[in-house]
Amino acid sequence: MRRLDHRRARGLALVAGLAVAATGAVAPLAAAADDGPTDLARLGTVTASAFQDDGDGTFPASNAIDGDDSTRWASGNGPDDADATYTATLTSDLGAPATVDGITLKWEASYAVAYDVETALGNPDDPDSWSTAYSTTTGDGGTDAVTFDSPAHARYVRIDMKKRAASTWEAPKLHYYGYSIYTLSVAGAFDTPQVAVGARTLSVGAGKDVTVPVTLSNPASTEQKVHVATKDGTAKAGTDYEAVDQDLTFEAGETQQSVVVHTTSAGALAGDKAFTVALSGPSDGLALASAASTDVTLTPTGTLPDAGTSTLLEGFEQGVPSTYAVWGSDAGATPKLATVADASVPGAADGNHALTATVATAGTYGGFTYEHRVDNASETFDWSAYDGFSFWFLGQGSGKTFSVELHNRDASDKELGFATNVTDDTTGWRKVSVLFKDLKPKSGVTAKAFAPATSTGFAVTLTGLGAGTFTFDGFSLDQRAVLLDDFEHGVSGDATAKTGYFAWGSSDANVTLAATGLARGDAADNHVLGGQYLVPDGGYGGFSDNLAAAQDWSSFRGLRFWWYASQPNNPASPTAGATIQVELKDGGPDAEHAESWIATFKDNWSADGSRWKLVSLPFSAFRLGANQPGGDETKNGTLDLTSSWGYAFTFPAGTASATPYSIDDVELYGTPAVAAATTITTDQDAYLVDPGGTAHVEVGLTTADGKPLAKATTVDWSTGGGTAKDGTDFAAASGTLTFDAGAESGTTQTVDVATTAGTPASEALTIPVTLKSAGATAPAEAPRVVVNAHGLPYLDASLPTAQRVDDLLGRMTLQEKVGQMAQAERLGLATPQQITTLGLGSVLSGGGSTPAANTPQAWADMIDGYQREALATPLQVPLLYGADAVHGHSNVKDATIYPHNIGLGATRNPALVEKVGEETASETRTTGVNWAFAPCLCVTRDERWGRTYESFGEDPALVSSFATSAIEGLQGSDPADKSGADEVLASAKHWAGDGGTTYDDSVAGTGGYPIDQGITNVPSQDVFEKLYATPYVPAIQAGVGSIMPSYSALSIDGADPVRMTEEPLNQSLLKDRMGFDGFLISDYQAIDKLPGGTYAEKAVRAVTTGSIDMAMAPYNFGDFITAIVDGVNAGQVPQARVDDAVRRILTQKFELGLFEHPFTDDSQRDQFGGAAHRATAAQAAAESQVLLKNTGGALPLKKTGKLYVAGSNADDLGNQTGGWTITWQGQSGTHTSGTTILDGIEAAAPDLSVTYSKTASADPSGYDAGLVVVGETPYAEGQGDVGNNGHTLNLTAADKKAVDTVCAAIPTCVVLVVSGRPMMLGDVQDEAGAIVAGFLPGTEGEGVASVLLGDAPFTGRLPLSWPASMDQVPVNVGDASYEPAWAYGWGLRTDAPRARLTALVGSLSGEPKKAVQALLDAEVWKADGTLNDADAGLRLVAAAAKTLTQATKAQVDDSGIDEAQQHPIDPTVLTQADTVVSLARDLAQQAVVGQGSTPDAGPVTATADAEHLQEAGDAYDAVVTLAKVAGVDVTTPLKAAPKALLPPLAVGLPIVGLPYVATPGLWSVTGVKLTYQWNADGTPIKGATKAVYTPTAADVGKRLSVTVTAGKAGYQAGTATSPSSGKVIRLGR
Repeated sequence: MRRLDHRRARGLALVAGLAVAATGAVAPLAAAADDGPTDLARLGTVTASAFQDDGDGTFPASNAIDGDDSTRWASGNGPDDADATYTATLTSDLGAPATVDGITLKWEASYAVAYDVETALGNPDDPDSWSTAYSTTTGDGGTDAVTFDSPAHARYVRIDMKKRAASTWEAPKLHYYGYSIYTLSVAGAFDTPQVAVGARTLSVGAGKDVTVPVTLSNPASTEQKVHVATKDGTAKAGTDYEAVDQDLTFEAGETQQSVVVHTTSAGALAGDKAFTVALSGPSDGLALASAASTDVTLTPTGTLPDAGTSTLLEGFEQGVPSTYAVWGSDAGATPKLATVADASVPGAADGNHALTATVATAGTYGGFTYEHRVDNASETFDWSAYDGFSFWFLGQGSGKTFSVELHNRDASDKELGFATNVTDDTTGWRKVSVLFKDLKPKSGVTAKAFAPATSTGFAVTLTGLGAGTFTFDGFSLDQRAVLLDDFEHGVSGDATAKTGYFAWGSSDANVTLAATGLARGDAADNHVLGGQYLVPDGGYGGFSDNLAAAQDWSSFRGLRFWWYASQPNNPASPTAGATIQVELKDGGPDAEHAESWIATFKDNWSADGSRWKLVSLPFSAFRLGANQPGGDETKNGTLDLTSSWGYAFTFPAGTASATPYSIDDVELYGTPAVAAATTITTDQDAYLVDPGGTAHVEVGLTTADGKPLAKATTVDWSTGGGTAKDGTDFAAASGTLTFDAGAESGTTQTVDVATTAGTPASEALTIPVTLKSAGATAPAEAPRVVVNAHGLPYLDASLPTAQRVDDLLGRMTLQEKVGQMAQAERLGLATPQQITTLGLGSVLSGGGSTPAANTPQAWADMIDGYQREALATPLQVPLLYGADAVHGHSNVKDATIYPHNIGLGATRNPALVEKVGEETASETRTTGVNWAFAPCLCVTRDERWGRTYESFGEDPALVSSFATSAIEGLQGSDPADKSGADEVLASAKHWAGDGGTTYDDSVAGTGGYPIDQGITNVPSQDVFEKLYATPYVPAIQAGVGSIMPSYSALSIDGADPVRMTEEPLNQSLLKDRMGFDGFLISDYQAIDKLPGGTYAEKAVRAVTTGSIDMAMAPYNFGDFITAIVDGVNAGQVPQARVDDAVRRILTQKFELGLFEHPFTDDSQRDQFGGAAHRATAAQAAAESQVLLKNTGGALPLKKTGKLYVAGSNADDLGNQTGGWTITWQGQSGTHTSGTTILDGIEAAAPDLSVTYSKTASADPSGYDAGLVVVGETPYAEGQGDVGNNGHTLNLTAADKKAVDTVCAAIPTCVVLVVSGRPMMLGDVQDEAGAIVAGFLPGTEGEGVASVLLGDAPFTGRLPLSWPASMDQVPVNVGDASYEPAWAYGWGLRTDAPRARLTALVGSLSGEPKKAVQALLDAEVWKADGTLNDADAGLRLVAAAAKTLTQATKAQVDDSGIDEAQQHPIDPTVLTQADTVVSLARDLAQQAVVGQGSTPDAGPVTATADAEHLQEAGDAYDAVVTLAKVAGVDVTTPLKAAPKALLPPLAVGLPIVGLPYVATPGLWSVTGVKLTYQWNADGTPIKGATKAVYTPTAADVGKRLSVTVTAGKAGYQAGTATSPSSGKVIRLGR
């Protein structure tokens, strides 16, 4: 054998590579010019004993025969030891027998010193098949061209590498790696000529021609043919390329032909698409080689519409920044940096300077670095908000390369490099951009991806460019975004073909869309995609953007767009607004048959208070949709994004009116997030321990995929670096935790951190626990051990609260004080650590702001975590955590939901309201929430207000009657001790006048709030106080801890309105004159809503002029703190004002017991949503039902027979609970646990056959009774104002039709109205036999069922006037013109009056007991327990009422703040008096009912006036007024009773079965009304009350008599009894 000269081979030195030409052509297997030999290896396949696949890259065997000298096969590294044996083989299968003349090897630096070339014809697995054709032990790398001594007949050629060359880079020390070959080529000729493609793979830009070479291994002696055809892959013929199906002819002597395929570009987002060009059917004498097909990849072409932003790191106008450093292998290779003026950089301004790097001589390495150093320690940059890196380079077209590296530090403080190469292949300025995700780890780096959050900068290695001056500019960080559509050129689509933009929906839905003008930011002449939608319940509707061709979105992080909120006013909840669904269409044949993936967002304002908000939906947020339009072949359950067909928006159903929408600038953004493979976790962020105690820090490892650890991982830990002193407070320690391979994800180990006793008194001290690992990502914030504060007076629970407050306040800095005045929304916290760093005093959950699980335990865990952050501050001031527990802990799923206040107002039962408060407090505190934003002491004066149901009623006296009970129910009876498991801080709201704002017709229908948050107009402050401020007097006397001013404004006597958030009356009236000593908390973003000035100026006004003590600043809490601190320092905010505010806040925290017990008290957890609480809720629901009308005995319903139930609210838990339930606005349907009204009826009457037809579509004939439950769907605040969002006071058409249908078909027809306010019933009043106002009864529908079925009596009374028509709205008690359908206080009762008094008398004592007992003992009762003698009875009622009267009529008329403070009303006595007064009300209501459907206004007005008197404490005058309606003047004395001039006689025989007849006698007064009572032996006979009586067997042996009572208006009753008969006998016995 002989070896050809090194690096001088001729015929075997083949064409290098298959470089893609401009048309997509490739170099042929043999150059046509010299007709050299064919490389047989490229026609076959290749395998290797091993190949490298690690952090340095993947180097498969196929790289050695791809014809590209820049790619290589590598074996991987062997032992770095000269004596170690390390071998490898590379085997070429030619695919057919051939005569092999030799081979050529092109080695990389890792070559073989010793190797054999072996050939085989037979089975390659048989060692005997192989023979050695060439062998060497003196290989020196480079190119080895070997010609065999004699040709070998073989199919297989194997390179058997036996010994590695040494690497001398660290000479004299040698290193040993593995083997690596760029190219293996085989020379020779096949036994049968082979036809092959010239390249197995091609990558061509779409729109360019693809040229596929076809080669014969040997020149043809005659004409030869082969068939060539294309085959679809992801690329489709006719769409992406033109199909080829033809014979290819080789003339005699030819070896080269080519096939050209024309392609089409689908744009820069089209994604890679593939098809195949395959050979078949060779002519006789030819055989297909192994390389008989080419896989063609079409890559996207075109320009992406870049919508991203760039942030310049540093400019060069001031010279070379100090952050740049140079380095090199020697002085010549170390570049010299300078700056040069150059305005030719694209986009540069005049005066721009660029950076030059001058390299004097080429060296081993050299370049420059950008990094930030402090004391020679490299600091990290957080570049996580960016997706890539870019700069400008002034190209010289040299074809040389340089590299750019970005560096980051890992958890073990090791600096890692990630690089990309740049080729200088153009002249002039060019922008170089690289995405972080495309950076490759440098050799030795095991991390897979660059971590921008811990970047240490970048480096540019200039070595490859050689010597010279190189110019750069504009090193920047890039946020990647690609614009899909900005709608500036209109939109087009075809709803029939379902392409482009088009609206769709059910037949009853209406969705419009068009490109319209709408300003956004500074772009006044801006266009958006917009329209409106109106989708009824049960319908659907939306719009789509269906692409004509699929696009590849897989390299992006998500989809984003600008959304214009439909609400003109910023809703007061972080979760406000309808939920809009966005659908991605992934994979499949087209957009309408793609796999559907769904994500949602809220239609609301941005967190910074802008109506435009940027909605960013990461692809990771999308979930597989329930409705899949495609076939099974479409659905793979993975959001691939490589074939995206567009998107669609689905709008919510159930909208009452057309809702506008607008979107703008739809973009793809970012790069896919790279999840850490393994993350270090701890079970807490802060560990609290007393001095001398040991904290147990649970350290865990969690894998991203949830699988066990793939390899053993160590975590180094150390303590120290905080405020605790090593040696004094603890002993610093460190160690290593080892988690074995195979350990389950989430496995934990414990680090014990021991502390010492320390000093006798100290603030809290911190001990950070630093965690590091080379194989796992550490927490962003190191967990902290907190040594609790101790030995300080404010921590001493035995000291008076005021003394503790003074001590704590004296230790606080200004920053700490103002931090206590700020409240953040949990969703507004960037991280929980903000609580610590800002020293926040409070956090809240707005409506719907819940933990993911929304269970009591999830709430407790969340809030306890926040408390630990608060307790990680030096003074450890615990948090107040607030939530709107307005009718139960209504944010939490499965909580007990009680009736809303309007229903509780109907109960007239303060004791029940107190019990509801106690149970609400219990369910609230067991979740960690220690502050309820309740009760609402608003006085609702306009039924159109969306918050009507939050009020107890329209009468300030009624609202006042509940204030004490509501406060004490939540806080307990001792305001100085609110530490119980069933006690929370209460917040009376909304001070004051929020229910009296004036309706603004001009806002109705615009989407704004026509009445909520408006202006309360009053003629004088006295009127303001009487109407709206007086309910706060009993609340303050009960010790309410906080009060929330209203959003609304106050205008007195036409003066300019002032928002309550900055109203001076907050100080002069509320705090000074009324004596409120709690703190004022502004409403949600209320400071933002103040008119005029910057936010800082508004905050200062609120705190100073408005005397606000704590700001509910959900998202801008940091701005509030800055504003007040700056305000104090500037003299705008007095220090005393801050101290007063903080003193008030701290007092409540001490009284809540938070300093002793800051964490969740779960001792009453078992009562959460339990049977006892639900029983109370059911009782409240029953007592809140108001019977407005009951004719023909329609109610109660019978428990047997057949009942037809219809209406929208009969079987809808969400509708009967209303707003502020689970979410801010509430929702229809089943959203928590409970029973609907229908459920309650079916459970309580199992023998009743019930049919439910919501719309009364089922046949209603043949039923004994019908029940139609109508009303409203949920809403909250201004969203529910009449005139907003389609809200009206009218029944829906469906409900009205149901009433008409049922009442027409079933004589016994009952209508139940479930709503938050009165509704216009119109002719329903005449249609229905009975009408019930059910208000919003909560989750316990069985309570409503109990009164409908007669298991409990109707006792409720209207807490507000029920208007007869919209013309009357608003209508209130005391109006000059007052003719409602039902008056304030109206409510028919179904319990017996005597039974009421009997139940009452036992709770009385003294004169009230005597008076009530006298009434019970009087001869004024019928057997059914109703009054028989109204004259006498009502006078006794008045006498009893007088003993329970707490205020005179004059005091009621003067019921201002001073009167309320001086003469407080006892709610217990008020309730007792209410029972007595109810007897007079019954008779008055009977008189009104007796006047028919249109009673006189006078009696109606009188009943309402009497109700006001009673609720204000004047029970006596209430009875007087009601008695007059009943026709009795109880203020005049009765005349003497009529006397019997002739006694009555009982005429007849005392024989069983023979009638006795009474004669009335002769009376001294004419015109008397006579009643009869027969007696047996002097005892009244039950039911014997007529003039004729027939003795029964029970009368045998007894003597009969009759008592006749003579009554007349104005006279006492006269009685006379006949003589007794003989003993009754029975004939025949």
